[in-house]
Amino acid sequence: MALTNMTFGYALTLAAALLTQGPPPAGPAPAPAPSPAPAPAPAPQEKAPWRPLPSPVPDDHEETTAIRVKRAIPISGEPIDDATILVRAGKIVAIGKIVDIPRGARRVDYSQCIAMPGLVHALSRVAYAPKGPPLGAQTKTRDGIDVDADILKRASAAGVTAIAIAPQGSGFSGFASVIRTRGESIDDVLLREDAYLTSQFEMTSAGKDAFRKTLQQAKDEMEKFEKAQKEAAEAPKPDPSKAASAPASAPASGPAPAGAPAPAGTPPATKPSGPPKLDPKLEPVVRILKKERRLLTIFQSGGFGGGLFGQQISSGPAAEILHFHDATKKFDFDRIYVVGAQTLNVLDAVREAKAVVLLPTEEIAFESFTRNRVNTALELKNAGATVVLLPPANPVGNDFPEAFENWLYKVGQLVKNGLPESDALRSVTLTPAEVLGVQDRVGSLQAGRDADILFFSGHPFEATTKLLHVMVGGSWIPEKEL
Repeated sequence: MALTNMTFGYALTLAAALLTQGPPPAGPAPAPAPSPAPAPAPAPQEKAPWRPLPSPVPDDHEETTAIRVKRAIPISGEPIDDATILVRAGKIVAIGKIVDIPRGARRVDYSQCIAMPGLVHALSRVAYAPKGPPLGAQTKTRDGIDVDADILKRASAAGVTAIAIAPQGSGFSGFASVIRTRGESIDDVLLREDAYLTSQFEMTSAGKDAFRKTLQQAKDEMEKFEKAQKEAAEAPKPDPSKAASAPASAPASGPAPAGAPAPAGTPPATKPSGPPKLDPKLEPVVRILKKERRLLTIFQSGGFGGGLFGQQISSGPAAEILHFHDATKKFDFDRIYVVGAQTLNVLDAVREAKAVVLLPTEEIAFESFTRNRVNTALELKNAGATVVLLPPANPVGNDFPEAFENWLYKVGQLVKNGLPESDALRSVTLTPAEVLGVQDRVGSLQAGRDADILFFSGHPFEATTKLLHVMVGGSWIPEKEL
């Protein structure tokens, strides 16, 4: 009886629960209540232009030297009296009569000195000892320069702060490298490794033919290269959307077994040829014909091969210049001639070739068989030639310390005999820097240039003037070495 009552009670409880829930509603289920729409995102604000935050490091965090001088001769502009030269990290950062000197800068008072840029020597062979066999036009002297050579130290102590070192040899002998005369390694001193291509011309039938043949081969190589470049640029490019693929209905197949013949009609596999390339042996001469570099020519009767530059205006290299013009008249390139007083006999030819002339500094020349004095540098300038003066060396390129030490004095003698002072100073600083392609580094006192600075007791051309201080790349040469 108790069990029956429990069962009956459970049944009543279950029935009550079903009645409370009720039958399911007829028709479709009601849609859920929509959720509230999200708030609109705020419109993006326009960003203000970026401005650097003020540096917490004061402007004197890097060592700066402010040098006060009686007069600065920038070469690139007019002289500045009572000038200040600001040097930081090996560079000139400012120069002028009024210069903002950062707090904490080191101040150097050279107010009794005249400052000018270091001398730039455009052609030398000092400190060069090739480490391997000559490579002809492919030679680069940087690989054989001894940066610790004593002659470089002597040159810098005499005010020569940049020097172009060229290889020796017949025909096309390689590229000259421009270095600073003080530094720890070749990478530290190198200003340019391929300033110009050096050549030596021999006034013989064989010499003329060899020179002409090399230039013609380079011209043919250049035209062949340019044609290949044009064809490569005009060749149709493969369309990625039409890439070869197997048809969908074709049965899948694995790779052909090794040694199995390719299916009929399959084109042979070819490797992409890649972009056209120049013959490495001719590439340096091609750069000359494309006017990417100048060709410097030394004539057999004067230069590395021996021979005197003399002070008599006789035939000498003048005849060789005419033969050189005859051998190269079909070719257009920028020329540098190493010349002497004899060049005055062929001024028209030099003018027509628009050649830069490198002239060893001699006080004065004389007309042949006379005592009539001639200022060769002045005559060349008046003829419209670009003149670069070299130290007085014999033969040219084989420099010695005394030549460096007497260089400015001899340039001053040319000034006393009519060469304008501004042209004379430029011919040993900024003009050679421009010819060598390093004018953005050396040759003038300008903001952004290397701090290669000479400080004289008086005017640089005066016989009694002394070179008191030398800065090379922002570093001082010890005064005991001067």
